[in-house]
Amino acid sequence: MNEPDKQAIKIVESLFTAESLEDGFDIVADDVVVLDWTMDSEVRGKSELMERIHVLDEALHDGNFDIKHMFACDGMVVVDAVYSAVFVSAYKGVAAHGQKVSWKMRDMFLVENNMVTRMWYASDTLEMAKALGAVDPALLKERFASDNNWSGD
Repeated sequence: MNEPDKQAIKIVESLFTAESLEDGFDIVADDVVVLDWTMDSEVRGKSELMERIHVLDEALHDGNFDIKHMFACDGMVVVDAVYSAVFVSAYKGVAAHGQKVSWKMRDMFLVENNMVTRMWYASDTLEMAKALGAVDPALLKERFASDNNWSGD
């Protein structure tokens, strides 16, 4: 791996290892562009991103990113991880149940001039919805029981 890509990985890794959310976002460009299914539209700018993340941060306490893999090419860093936290406050209309939740995520970050300039958040949507209690896994199993690809998990 070349040095610029090694540096890009270190920069992105600092997002996940910082003492606080604010500290982690020191390396995010003020004009960052973010795409994420949980956000109603493209987010433009660090301040708007921070506002939206604080909503999630209030709903999920003691968050942890268990990073499985990180790789980079031409400044694009991909993070394969499992996010876990305790669901303590309602989020997007889903009532909190106070239990630990977790789901897989594969986020991407573009690093330019030692700053994160674009982010693509990609959590496992069904896994997240099931963990939060937004969908009933038993109903899913019943609905798709005849599907040979359904694992029931």
